[in-house]
Amino acid sequence: MSVNTQKNEGENRKAEAQKIALYVQDIFDKENPSPDQLKEMEAAAKELGDAGFGTIILAFLHVHNDGSFWYNNISLAKTQSFLPNIIKTMKQPKKVSKVLLSIGGWKTEDFQAIKKNPAKFKQQFLTWKNTLGIDGFDIDIENDYEECKTTLVDLVNWGAKQGLTVTAAPYTERNYWLDILKQTSSSKKPLFAWWNLQLYGRANYADWEKEVKKVVTDAQAFLVPGYTIEYQAAPNDILSNLKNLRKTYSGISGGFLWQYEWIKKHKKGTVKEYATALQNALKDQSTQGEEQKKAVQQAAKRR
Repeated sequence: MSVNTQKNEGENRKAEAQKIALYVQDIFDKENPSPDQLKEMEAAAKELGDAGFGTIILAFLHVHNDGSFWYNNISLAKTQSFLPNIIKTMKQPKKVSKVLLSIGGWKTEDFQAIKKNPAKFKQQFLTWKNTLGIDGFDIDIENDYEECKTTLVDLVNWGAKQGLTVTAAPYTERNYWLDILKQTSSSKKPLFAWWNLQLYGRANYADWEKEVKKVVTDAQAFLVPGYTIEYQAAPNDILSNLKNLRKTYSGISGGFLWQYEWIKKHKKGTVKEYATALQNALKDQSTQGEEQKKAVQQAAKRR
């Protein structure tokens, strides 16, 4: 069973590579891709693999009422000729350790469909896990909360027992998510690997941390803050925002971005520069101070 091993609350933690994450939405959802589209996807996979993100989250896996799996607007079955190779390419440099499928998104009925036949979903997901080479799933439920609560608890418990990495992307309905966390934790150890907290969805980190720390050992390591590139945030903006947040919450050990396609559209920096911004924001402040001190001393010797 996969559970978190967490340090004392608030401890100044080093970045955890797998918690440097990026959501990717539609670059890879081409039905019957042309040779040029395949080249574009392969180039994107290499770029993502080399950037420095530890986890890539592919959005979105949809489950239709008949139980079939769809990747955005195409049948997942129609990705079988290229998506496994794309994922393999992303993982090749061994920087990307995990690739997850995010289930849900805004105003979808995926969890209602799963609720109708959870056994079918579980069987299919394990089959696709092996076919695609993915490592788990991310839960992004944004409607039908109460109707699907039991289903979500069951999925988290099942996923952990299967050795899957299970994350979630909350931003609202805090009490709802806390109840799910309580039902999927034991001795303050969660079955979720971590949560991707959508700060851009108006989630307040302080409010969530205050409540989550009552349930898990280290809420700050568990709650990975997320930022959007939709409004043209540059790498330095991400660096500054996360660094400032970590001044108060030194136990934060990760950060995520929404999304790859916005990085490419707005051209405010490379994918690697955004990953580096997250990494630099998470550097131990005391270590940075020592590095600066040594640099000054070395400069003085050269005079």
